[in-house]
Amino acid sequence: MRIYTSEAFETNTCSANIAVEENIEAMILLDGLQPSIWCGYSNAAKAIGRVWNGASSLSFGIARLKAGEMSALLCHLTEKLEALGDDGIALPTRNSVRLVEAHVTNDELLIVDFTIDGVCIPIAFPDHLFHERGRDWKECLSVRYLEHVDAARKHRKELSKRDIAMRSSFAALVRNIGHDCRGAWLRMSPISCLSTIGFDRDPYDHALVIWDEKLDEKLEGYTVWNARELRSLAPIYRNDQRRLFKRRSKTREASALGMVDTVTEALLQALGRQAEGVWAECVEKMRRGEEIGFSHLGRNGAEYLFEFRQGVLSCSIRFNGGIYTAGRLQLNSELNETLYASAKGRLLSDFVDHPAFRQSKVKISKVSRYQGATELHHQIRTKLIYPQVQSIARPIGG
Repeated sequence: MRIYTSEAFETNTCSANIAVEENIEAMILLDGLQPSIWCGYSNAAKAIGRVWNGASSLSFGIARLKAGEMSALLCHLTEKLEALGDDGIALPTRNSVRLVEAHVTNDELLIVDFTIDGVCIPIAFPDHLFHERGRDWKECLSVRYLEHVDAARKHRKELSKRDIAMRSSFAALVRNIGHDCRGAWLRMSPISCLSTIGFDRDPYDHALVIWDEKLDEKLEGYTVWNARELRSLAPIYRNDQRRLFKRRSKTREASALGMVDTVTEALLQALGRQAEGVWAECVEKMRRGEEIGFSHLGRNGAEYLFEFRQGVLSCSIRFNGGIYTAGRLQLNSELNETLYASAKGRLLSDFVDHPAFRQSKVKISKVSRYQGATELHHQIRTKLIYPQVQSIARPIGG
């Protein structure tokens, strides 16, 4: 989003109704990302939520609110705010209304954002407040809302100072991660209209657009409590982002689809599959929100799992006696001393006779023991996957 890298963003000289602008930009961004950003128990997309279109009814938790009722509430709040005569307050519009899922509690909430001196304040209405409404329900809700508005007016300098620090730290975080990382969202976490007022200690929600395991853009973010914590997140993301960025750049420069490791390629060949077909099917399933690309039952009870690891299509092989995953073969028993001492440098297929190991000819680079098990490691080698003209993908196992 442009506001997170602009000079105005860091100096807090942005437009008065920045909440509305950010909400609209966030919806454009989220609509352009893969559908899987909305999957999962709690995630950044749900914390940003969906902006109300001004015409649809709203459903959240046990509450049901008709479009006309929401318009009436918004009009009532706007009139109350306008009566304050405070030029620093930007009046909410329909684009200020969001349905979100709180990061920590996972509660579904109705948000009506307002902006004071360029600081976005997300006031939340819990669902139970709308379950049984009396004749004066709009007035009751506006009283709660205005209590927080009054508090914001009293502490506007502190709010502005803290918001500038958070935004500056967020812009620095995006720069320090680098490699096409983008800032997507930064705002105070939803503040319940029923809660104790404490703007100086309310946490912030943030969201970043970064590369995922299949070299696609994903949204990731959490709740932070201060600017120092926000800045400290850079090392958590930087190394993976750099590695994935380089692999993505390599595939794009070669006009390739992606990457596959040599053991996985050999396994697919043994199953009669082409890497590009499985790659495409795994990408499509994971974009829809399925965490695992494919699983396949082989002969003699073996189970194969295909997924992405650090931008590479990889496999897991589970068999009677052990499991192989991403360069590590774990045997459920210890090797005798002679085999253990001579294992390094030998072919992995000398220990487990499987076509994936025979064909790939990977050699053991490290041997270790752990609680009665033996682990045989090898260096992972990767290859680019190129599209084939008129290549027809068929389901695994078909």
